[in-house]
Amino acid sequence: MLRVENLYVSYGHIDALKGVSLQVPEGAVVSIIGSNGAGKTTLLNAISGLVNPIKGSIQFHEKSLPKEPNRIVRLGIVQVPEGRKIFPGLTVKENLVMGGYTVSSRRVLNERIEKMFQLFPRLRERKDQQGGTLSGGEQQMLAICRGLMADPKVLLLDEPSLGLAPLLVNEIFQLILKIRSMGVTILLVEQNARKALSICDFAYVLETGSVTFQGTGEELLCNEQISEAYLGKTIQECEDPEDAMSQKSKKRG
Repeated sequence: MLRVENLYVSYGHIDALKGVSLQVPEGAVVSIIGSNGAGKTTLLNAISGLVNPIKGSIQFHEKSLPKEPNRIVRLGIVQVPEGRKIFPGLTVKENLVMGGYTVSSRRVLNERIEKMFQLFPRLRERKDQQGGTLSGGEQQMLAICRGLMADPKVLLLDEPSLGLAPLLVNEIFQLILKIRSMGVTILLVEQNARKALSICDFAYVLETGSVTFQGTGEELLCNEQISEAYLGKTIQECEDPEDAMSQKSKKRG
C-alpha cells in the first residue's frame, strides 16, 4: 500500500535519513522504534510532504506521492504530529471541524464528528471546551480524532503516548487497535518500544537514519540486541515467543 524506497533526507550537512526502505501493507499496524534523533519523525514528515527527500521514492498504491502536503492528505495519508499540536484556543468541536477541512458536505462533516464522539465519548462531554484546557490524554485523543476527520486510509502516528500516565498509555494503544479494526492502516512511531512491538504486525528499528532491524513485532520483542537496547530486559525473559504472547493475552483478559 505504502512503500518507501532508499530514502535520503538531509538538514544542511546532517544526514537524517540514509537509504531508508520500508513497506506498510494495507490494513496493518507497522511500528518504527529507535532512540531520539534516529530519524523517526523525519521519516513521517517526508511521507507527509513536510520535508523534501534528496533521493529515493515514496509510493502509495504504486504511484509516487505528490510533494504538496494538502494533496497527500486528500489522497488519504494523514499525520498526527508529536506533541499533539491541537488548536488550544478552539473548542473540541472546532478542532474536529478543522480536521475535516477536506469535507465539502456539512452532513458528512457532522456524521464524522458524531463518529469521533462515539469513538471517544469524553470528547462529546467537552465539545464546547477549549482544547488547551483538556488534560494531556484528552488532548492526544483529540489530536487523533482530528486526524481521523479526514477519513484517512493511512494514519501516521508520531509518539502518541509521549508524556502520558501508564493508564492513559494503555487507553491510547487500545484506541490504536480499534482504529485498525475500522479499516485504517497505521504507521506508528513510538518511544514505548514494548507497547509498539506488542500491537504491530511488522516493525522496523531506526538507528542514526538507517534501518538496522526489521521483523514481526514478536520477533523483535525476542531479539537479544533489541531487548537490551530498547526493552530493558535480557533475552532469557523471552525465550518462548508463544508463551510470552499467551501470558500477555491472559493479562489483557
